[in-house]
Amino acid sequence: MKRIILTLAVLATVAAFSSCSRDKEGEFTPKEKIKAVYVEQSDNESGAWRSDGRFLNESYNWDEKLLASINYYDFGDFMFTETFNYDKKNRITGSTFSGDDIEPGVGTEYTYDGKELKKITLKDNDFVAEDVVFAHSDGKISEVTVTLYDIFLMDKRIMQRVNPLRTILPPQTVETIDHAVLEQAKNRKGSKDLSLKFKLSWKGKNIESISIDMEDENLKLDYTYDKKRNPFHGLFTACDMIMDIMMDNILPSRFFSMLSKNNPLTLKGSFSEDGDEVEEISATYTYVYDGKWPTKSTLEVPSSYTDWEYNEETGEYEPHTINFIVRVVTEYEYED
Repeated sequence: MKRIILTLAVLATVAAFSSCSRDKEGEFTPKEKIKAVYVEQSDNESGAWRSDGRFLNESYNWDEKLLASINYYDFGDFMFTETFNYDKKNRITGSTFSGDDIEPGVGTEYTYDGKELKKITLKDNDFVAEDVVFAHSDGKISEVTVTLYDIFLMDKRIMQRVNPLRTILPPQTVETIDHAVLEQAKNRKGSKDLSLKFKLSWKGKNIESISIDMEDENLKLDYTYDKKRNPFHGLFTACDMIMDIMMDNILPSRFFSMLSKNNPLTLKGSFSEDGDEVEEISATYTYVYDGKWPTKSTLEVPSSYTDWEYNEETGEYEPHTINFIVRVVTEYEYED
């Protein structure tokens, strides 16, 4: 299997919150409340549109100004619900998962230091699956350290849909990281624990670049943005960044930058091993707006595969590179 897989992976959310208007970490009180997210996507192997058509990916339940819960779907079929708990300051203190065959006790816990979010823990009863630790500089999150504990034990339905990067990175980048992380974990002797550090650089209220160190590997990403409002600004995922790449579930994530005020337009980056660039990464985003808010987004990711054809003259198989574009169309419905 090729080490860098520039195709679509998808993961939904275990959410942490920061205010859209005041940027208070732990709060999510947007002026426009998301009601549902629908998706249509092309095949990640060929670029042809999938036969599934448009399907429900997420639905949101609100208790006045607070997000009460999110329902997650697998190509339109219900998977599970995440329900959120809050303190007196309307900051999230944790969440719990519920659904068919999901054992009680799976959820998240949030730790604050004054106004700053310091740590989020993903737990399966007494088993700690992951810690996400935040460092700050000049009042903004500057580093995120993700420590995964025995990454192959967590409920794969939860792991497949929770990811601290799903709204920062385009899906093909997430799968690149997933693959690298899983390979590293499989090659380790004894412990399956793994720590990754994400360094964030800001330009105004948007993330300008992200650097991700993975032992001997590094992923560097640069972004540009529009001037419209990101409806998920402040709703940032904060749990597991591993998915089982052997599962045939490539639902597209919403690919908004969770911490950025505006919506991404372009991404350019590179993946390197031992200091040598291995693969270039790129993606473009286009939107349909209703006033200041997007109602439809289209992600386009250049991709390719190698097709081997038999040459009768030489009697050998020869490689041919097939280029195509993978597309994901996401539509957003808002509360009235």
